[in-house]
Amino acid sequence: MVLPSFASISALIGSVDAAYPEFPYPNSNYDERYRGQYHFSSKGGWMNDINGLWYDAGVYHLTYQHYPHSLEWNTMHWGHATSTDLVHWVQQPIMLEPDDNVPGDCWSGSVVVDVNNTSGLKTGANNVYVAIYTATKKGTCLAYSNDKGATWQSYSGNPVKPGNEDPRDPKVFWHTPTSKWVMLLYENDGTTFYTSTNLKTWTYVSSFAWGYECPDFYVLAIDDGATKKWVLNDASGNYYIGTFNGTKFTPDAGGPWLMDVGPDFYAPQTYYRPTFPDTRVVQIAWLDNWEGDLNTSPWRKDATFPCELKLKTFTEGVRLTRYPLAEISSLYGSSQQWQTQTLSSGQNLLSGIASKCYDLSAEFDLTGATATQITFTLANKTVAYNITSKQLLGKSLAPINNRVKIRILGDWSQLEVFGNEGRFSWSENFGFTPFATNLGLTANGNVTLVSMSFNQVKRIWDGATATKRTPVASNTTPSKPVSARVFDARGRLVSTVGINNDGCHLPTGVLVMKLSNGRHVVRTKIPAVK
Repeated sequence: MVLPSFASISALIGSVDAAYPEFPYPNSNYDERYRGQYHFSSKGGWMNDINGLWYDAGVYHLTYQHYPHSLEWNTMHWGHATSTDLVHWVQQPIMLEPDDNVPGDCWSGSVVVDVNNTSGLKTGANNVYVAIYTATKKGTCLAYSNDKGATWQSYSGNPVKPGNEDPRDPKVFWHTPTSKWVMLLYENDGTTFYTSTNLKTWTYVSSFAWGYECPDFYVLAIDDGATKKWVLNDASGNYYIGTFNGTKFTPDAGGPWLMDVGPDFYAPQTYYRPTFPDTRVVQIAWLDNWEGDLNTSPWRKDATFPCELKLKTFTEGVRLTRYPLAEISSLYGSSQQWQTQTLSSGQNLLSGIASKCYDLSAEFDLTGATATQITFTLANKTVAYNITSKQLLGKSLAPINNRVKIRILGDWSQLEVFGNEGRFSWSENFGFTPFATNLGLTANGNVTLVSMSFNQVKRIWDGATATKRTPVASNTTPSKPVSARVFDARGRLVSTVGINNDGCHLPTGVLVMKLSNGRHVVRTKIPAVK
């Protein structure tokens, strides 16, 4: 697949405004240590909550909380990226910049495509995009774009003032049965609902005493059938299932449940539905890495791979599932399949398979198994399913008809694990040992492997493939001497060496070598790696 260039994306969304001082970002080939090769990350600076997600005129938009000037959280901007396929992403200029094109710090919110111009903010032929966000010291504010998201301006009547003195994180969508906009706000330690006909004037309609930050709200069919239910989730990924009549959400019995049990899943958001090109509900979440920073540079934090959400019926009831979009197959490189066989103790079915970027799926029949544990080894990380306790990564995953399906997306520091086609979801930032590509599948007894597939996943970023020239230096001014860091096999810094850096990757004539003592060093004056 040909990767879309910045120029081609810019042509679709409109001209780029050179007045944004934070753009262009520092040069990057997206091959720095721990940089995801098929997971989105901001080209530079700090990233947190996912904000507005929308599609229009052939382009998918992704926005996020952002501080472009350093690697730490600070004055919140909105970062912006675009894609033509939900897989390859192109960094765009800063979308909302505090006290420049909008007032106040730009905290979380959402974006709608006002196709009927209910707001009256449209000028020209393009659909008007309206961002609804929390502005510090002002409350809920609007910004809008009439040039396909290339530039944004503040609504002159800000703030639009729904909520109390400190409302947060507005989620807005169009409710077709009532022909009104609906807003969810995090306030008063719960979720409040407002309605509007024009996005400017809002009326309080109900409250739901639950939720913490960044609410999201969407309708899903149960088992792809005629019965539909609404799902309300908060920033932690906890969710309720219930009904919505246009003004009030009524939860079904039970809940809340947790859609992702990993350590680094936060602030998930779904794409705005009315203009989305198909019937899927697609979600992206922030990989927050709060439990141990990887000290990445020139960017900090990243996003999950886009997932499709569904409601499915299990023995325990109706539950939400998350599963990677089928579009990931467009990134597949080499692949290998295994047919039904017995996995025995001492056997490694992935012996000889090496990769840092992959999509690995396996199904096991536990009938008659003598093994008590199945273990995937991913460089310095293990993903284990305990047959006895019925747990994957220490979290519950019950077999279905005595079978378990496990799928693993591995990237340079992103790990996503799915069980039973999305009933189980685990999202994690993990410091995989640099340069390590070893994979393994073992069991401590006999268990039947029904099938397994392994697919190399190609990188999504424009530019030269980075897999053979491994980065060891932070981004610096081209052609100036820098200190390249040397790491041992466990990723620990052991020394530095001086090299000339050509942007963000090693220059011609520099190669990373692994020594017998486990250290990796930089060697110079050797032929370039082809």
